[in-house]
Amino acid sequence: MPFDSLTYALAAKELNNALKNGRIERVGMPNKDDVIFTVRPASNGEKRASVLLLVSADPSRPRAYITTESAENPLSAYAFLMHLRKRIGGGTITDVTSVTRERIINVGVEAYDELGYKKRYTLRIELLGRFSNVILTDENDVITDALKRISFDDFSARAVLPGMKYTLPPAQDGKVSPDDTASVIALLSGFDGGKLSDYLMRGMYGFAPVTMREIVYKAYGTTTPAPELVRSSPEKLIRAINDMNEANAPCVKIADGKPADCFVAPFISDDGEYESYPSLNAAIAAYYSAKAEHTYMSGKTAHLTTIVKNAIKKNAKSLALFRERELESGDYENDRITGELLTANLYRIKQGMREVEVDDYYTGKRVVIPLDEKLSPQKNAQKYYKTYSKKKTALAKSREQAQSAEERSDYLDSLLIAIENCENESDIADVTAEMESAGLIKRSGSKKKNKPSSPVKLTVDGLQVLIGKNNIQNEALVRSSDGGWLWLHAQKIHGSHAVIKSTSVPQDTINKVAAYVAHYSKASMSANVPIDYTLVKYVKKPTGAAPGKVIYTHQQTVNVTPQKPDEKNF
Repeated sequence: MPFDSLTYALAAKELNNALKNGRIERVGMPNKDDVIFTVRPASNGEKRASVLLLVSADPSRPRAYITTESAENPLSAYAFLMHLRKRIGGGTITDVTSVTRERIINVGVEAYDELGYKKRYTLRIELLGRFSNVILTDENDVITDALKRISFDDFSARAVLPGMKYTLPPAQDGKVSPDDTASVIALLSGFDGGKLSDYLMRGMYGFAPVTMREIVYKAYGTTTPAPELVRSSPEKLIRAINDMNEANAPCVKIADGKPADCFVAPFISDDGEYESYPSLNAAIAAYYSAKAEHTYMSGKTAHLTTIVKNAIKKNAKSLALFRERELESGDYENDRITGELLTANLYRIKQGMREVEVDDYYTGKRVVIPLDEKLSPQKNAQKYYKTYSKKKTALAKSREQAQSAEERSDYLDSLLIAIENCENESDIADVTAEMESAGLIKRSGSKKKNKPSSPVKLTVDGLQVLIGKNNIQNEALVRSSDGGWLWLHAQKIHGSHAVIKSTSVPQDTINKVAAYVAHYSKASMSANVPIDYTLVKYVKKPTGAAPGKVIYTHQQTVNVTPQKPDEKNF
């Protein structure tokens, strides 16, 4: 998301429309970076439900927007939380504004102190990356407190401490404002080639790099316009800046079926699929909700992923060793033949000889056979027979071990896909239990029964579809399905089993479901994925096979592009 003044200017306008004259009912801090204000909007003659204003100074994702997702407060309250409750709890929001060309949103609040006197405060939300902060100032712009207190030792250019006069973050020396047309034209006159957006970022403030790239692209149709064109037509860039200032078509960029970014309008310089939203706040809420869910699940499964990846590395080393032993033992027939040749030529061999030259009746050529001079002719022949026997046994064992290692590699890969497909705690519990059974992690010893997990349930063209997300679900899916239903799986790669609960499925429906199956497979990032489908009755699990492993016959194949199911399908 382009964290720049353009985005926050529009965000502030929307927040002002939603919160102006609203009453702050509650203030909470679920963690050290986030503050949540429960605001009762002005009635305007009609009853309106309270809304949640989330303000975050998280360095990695600073943000301010109205959310529907509440969070529990910790057992012990933060000092800044108590300060906010005392100063502005129960207060009325007078306005929400943005600081021109700064990533700062100001929330004006009127509140009464313990003596009944009206006080005016400004909640200054500074969304400045690692320097993000939430600061409360009084009517004289004196800091009453801040989420993050900063001394001169921490940031010598600006201190943020109670009792100090509030000042804006230091200006970016040498950079011009995009609102100063004369300065922008002067800046463009010095452009001598390369990426114009990079050049402008070095000399202009107020825009994120992705926004600046979009402005340049809209102005000149490329990010690397000729210097002569730029210097001769600066008005094109000025017009593009003005157009960007007026942009108001909020959207979320979709990549791999997931929200990847949020914009004030679709960026033509950034190819991709976009979903439109009625407001920037709605777009931001959708984007961060999806991001938070992904981050949460990734955090919950990170240790499982690490364990499986380490097991994959260890197994790969074992497989390489077994293959090496195969090669070493693969010439065992040569030792048998050598033993035979020595046995046939014992009369020509005397103890003490280091080698003997004999006729190889297999090839018709003369061969030289090395001998152990300390052994008799018979024992030399026996030595080669023993080597033959050892190598033959070792080869069989190495092949067995290699096959087992390959099967384990196959199984471990399926676990990775299952971890990636985890969508809730029940899915995680399934994978954890399976890893315990496989000996990858120690059993917890807990007798607590986890809530049974469920496969993905869809409705496609009026037909019910089930898609397993892990090996446990996949096995249960096949085991419990009618033999006449249709079964689908990615061809020769790991992924989900799917079942269409019908004995008569149109080809178009098969194609749609196949695309969803591809999404839940190892080939989810590929453009063309072969998906096999057959009746459930032709799908069998081999005796002793790993969980989720099946063989099938009578299959047909369709090639599809992976697609995440739409919400309407659920």
